[in-house]
Amino acid sequence: MRTAEIDTDFTLPDVEGRILGAIDQLQNTKFDKQKFRHQIFVGLSASLLERCHAVVFLLKNGKGFDAKIILRSALEHLVELRNLCDFPDYHLHLQASFLRGIRTQLREATKGNPFFARIASELPIEDEIASTDKKMKEVEEMGGKALSITDKFNRTGMTHEYESVYRSLSLQVHPSYSGIIERHFDIDPSTGDFTVRGFQMPRDDGIAVLTDTTGQLVDHVVELLTRYGPALEPDF
Repeated sequence: MRTAEIDTDFTLPDVEGRILGAIDQLQNTKFDKQKFRHQIFVGLSASLLERCHAVVFLLKNGKGFDAKIILRSALEHLVELRNLCDFPDYHLHLQASFLRGIRTQLREATKGNPFFARIASELPIEDEIASTDKKMKEVEEMGGKALSITDKFNRTGMTHEYESVYRSLSLQVHPSYSGIIERHFDIDPSTGDFTVRGFQMPRDDGIAVLTDTTGQLVDHVVELLTRYGPALEPDF
């Protein structure tokens, strides 16, 4: 990804057209529905493209700062997708994370967490926990484990993207003072006084960066779909 400089070659209509073309390409990709790695490839690609489309929609409707929140999520999906393609056993890490999430929900249900009351009333919780623990052990023995987001970026060689664009996008995701300043404060450099504003768009150069980054994410998906052709190979 080009994150060091602004590339204004991308326009919003151009990016939207690329997204629709990529979605059509994905819909025509054949895959083995019984194979976990195939499922994840198709699902991650679809989720990434939908998020990119949401970014375009928000930018077209004057919600640039909210577009950053969605774009950060799209970037996480790209990292997962690239890792999945670069490492044949990476799906084991995704399975480990998936199973850990299920186990957490089941254990919360046993504690009377009201958000999981339905689980507690409909499932034999202890049996489900035992079954999930067994599956987790099997995945761990094959090398699967839940990874941190830093590990995921590092594995796919996107350390610079993590330290730059990903961190900068987090300012709008989390309730940070820097994010509040960027989004709401118009500061007078001569006095230090500021005016609080709402519903602003980022500066023009910021919008160009968002547009360009979104276009690059879509191009990554298209490259992967093209690499593997109209049908995912059985050994993928």
